[in-house]
Amino acid sequence: MLGYMGKWIFKSLLMTALMLGVSSYLLYLRTGHTPWSLLGIHSWSDAGNRVSPTLDIDQMALKVSQSLQAAGATAKAQAENLLPDGVKPGAEATQVYRWVDAQGVTHFGEVPPEDVSATAVTLAPNRNVIQGVPSEVVESEAEQPVQDTQALMEQLKAQRSDALSGAGE
Repeated sequence: MLGYMGKWIFKSLLMTALMLGVSSYLLYLRTGHTPWSLLGIHSWSDAGNRVSPTLDIDQMALKVSQSLQAAGATAKAQAENLLPDGVKPGAEATQVYRWVDAQGVTHFGEVPPEDVSATAVTLAPNRNVIQGVPSEVVESEAEQPVQDTQALMEQLKAQRSDALSGAGE
């Protein structure tokens, strides 16, 4: 009996170790980081130097929070680099000029022309300046929701009888 139990425990531990190894490797392939990289452990030599029996939970939490703050600052800098030129978080309002030429075409620019009267327009940063166009809503009897349960039952019965009688063909 102990032989079967020992084999079962050995197989369970082996499968657990295998699953941890595979999941760690898949995480590394997807993100480039291991589960232990938040603690600053990138190799076996780092593990010996950084994790010790004297390291308490508060020190470990401090190291993790410092790593997360550094990662957040890096992500913020990368996100700011993705923004178009002239658009930065916390930017000040921009002033542009609007004028209509002799053909009736409206123009916008940073510098107004000298021979045309232009109106100054102040644009708030990080704001949509293009007005949306409302879409046309087409309502038909089939798309209107049924408000009454009894009316719904009658409508379903009528559809069923039409389908059974072949009237819908």
